[in-house]
Amino acid sequence: NIAYPLWAIDGELNYESLYAHELAHSWFGNLVTCQRAQEMWINEGFARYSEALTKEFIYSKAQYYNEISNLHASVLKKLHSNDGGYYALNNIPSDVTYGTHSYDKGGLIVHNLRNYLGDSLFFSSIKAYFDQYAFQNVNSEELTAFLSNHTGVNLGSFYEAWINRPGFPHFSIDSIINEGNHQYTIYIRQRLFHSPDFADDNHLDLTFFGSGMQRFDYPNFTFSGEFGEAHLSIPFEPQFGVVDYDNKVCDALIDINKKIKNTNTYNFDNADVSIFVNAVDDTCQFRIEHNYVNADPFKSDIIRYRLNKHYWRIEYTDPEIVKAYARFQYDFSNSNGIDYDLMENLPNDSLVLLYRRNCADDWHLVPFIKNGQKTGYLECDSLMPGEYTLAGKDYNANIDNFSSSAHKINIYPNPSTEIVKIESTESVSKVEIFDISGRKIRKENASSDNFSINISDLPSGIYIINIFNNKKELISSSKIAKQ
Repeated sequence: NIAYPLWAIDGELNYESLYAHELAHSWFGNLVTCQRAQEMWINEGFARYSEALTKEFIYSKAQYYNEISNLHASVLKKLHSNDGGYYALNNIPSDVTYGTHSYDKGGLIVHNLRNYLGDSLFFSSIKAYFDQYAFQNVNSEELTAFLSNHTGVNLGSFYEAWINRPGFPHFSIDSIINEGNHQYTIYIRQRLFHSPDFADDNHLDLTFFGSGMQRFDYPNFTFSGEFGEAHLSIPFEPQFGVVDYDNKVCDALIDINKKIKNTNTYNFDNADVSIFVNAVDDTCQFRIEHNYVNADPFKSDIIRYRLNKHYWRIEYTDPEIVKAYARFQYDFSNSNGIDYDLMENLPNDSLVLLYRRNCADDWHLVPFIKNGQKTGYLECDSLMPGEYTLAGKDYNANIDNFSSSAHKINIYPNPSTEIVKIESTESVSKVEIFDISGRKIRKENASSDNFSINISDLPSGIYIINIFNNKKELISSSKIAKQ
């Protein structure tokens, strides 16, 4: 029996997703039913997925992916708070039988399954599943085993990773090594978000972007465990690489791809970041990621911060033709939110913004403007491609110097009462000074590898000096003391 509430029959299309969902139960839940309430995703997950599928076939593929992207962001942000924890789809507690896991995460896993099998195998095998189990009930293992046998694709690892375990895996490109003659070694990394073990037999598309919007795709890279390695011939020098550019896998990150060719404000609400483009000379490919795994620890214990449980990655082609700044949102008021524990027992003014170019780099303090207390944003006034995270400064920890191993920086005298001299092995474009809470004190442009800064007007204390080269890369973040 399919039923609609009277208020949903209004002669309009306002509730068409509800119609799609309930009609889908003619097959998922009525023709074939889940064997146990703990596996309600077999009914509700497929019906929830059918809402997105309906939009694809009535409207467009773009509307389908918009529906999946919004659902994905909602699940990562609210799954644990809505249902009181993280659970395997085949073992949902009775008090959340009809919760976010069964409906929304279930729908995402059907999306993953479709892309794991490919459209032809997915749709034909679901039809065969209806024929095989018509007017019967099934459990998750039976469903997966049938699909494996019918398609010839072993879904054992898929079942373990996405159905039999809580949480999500997370996939990223760890590094790209140029071996010469357009040959590259790509290192892939898997991390975990409330999941107890790494997924195996992962099928992932890799995409690389170069100057002038060049693009190279390497489909269906397969690896197991924590690390994978691909050896590729790429016809251009990649400026950055992406795992799963087309959003075929709903893992532990929210990712947005956008071509930007105009100055404007771009609010990426799902990813909790806004980008303000002040100048752009040509079309650029932007990639915005909100990664729901812990930021990597510092490579050394010299500078001590409490790192957040998530980080952003922002990449774009041809950074030399773009001038932009960004706002990174935070929320310490929500006890179920991802930021909640960061500032525990720390003063409000200890919140800082850290940056690194990639995992080969170390985290550096960057200047920012803070807006808000329990909720708000940190604004970085000079956006650079790379990774960003929030951190809490431990005022009882030591602060020392950092400089990239590729560059030699000499800062003297230190401590100083008036003049600080800076010597670098390469030309420096600008220097920024800010206090240890992240408040910018001064910005000075430079045009040589040797110059001086007068700090006589600064109060006595510890400051951080950031030094940038002509490519706008941060090459040193160092402590200076004003006596």
